[in-house]
Amino acid sequence: MEEEKIRIIAYEEEPSEEVPVVRRIKKEQSVAVEVVQENLNQFLGTLDKLMKGTRKEIGDFKVDRLEIFVEIDTTGKIGFLGTGIQAGVAGGIKIVLNRKR
Repeated sequence: MEEEKIRIIAYEEEPSEEVPVVRRIKKEQSVAVEVVQENLNQFLGTLDKLMKGTRKEIGDFKVDRLEIFVEIDTTGKIGFLGTGIQAGVAGGIKIVLNRKR
């Protein structure tokens, strides 16, 4: 049976020597669903540990909803930018967490 894959489309920023701007180059790669799933589960497990130790209230305010944007690169690695994911070639996933009632 053929391995199921998911297509990841990301952009690489590449400085241009001809003009003083950064060019964005589209990169596409098919990655095994199991690889992305494993990386996402690992990231969410780490996020779970992180969130268990954070404050739920700040002054007169209560944290009720948290939105997190994580990067996914063309190899299927998932993380906050700067936590082991390759800079430059990344797309994103928005994770929205609502507090249990």
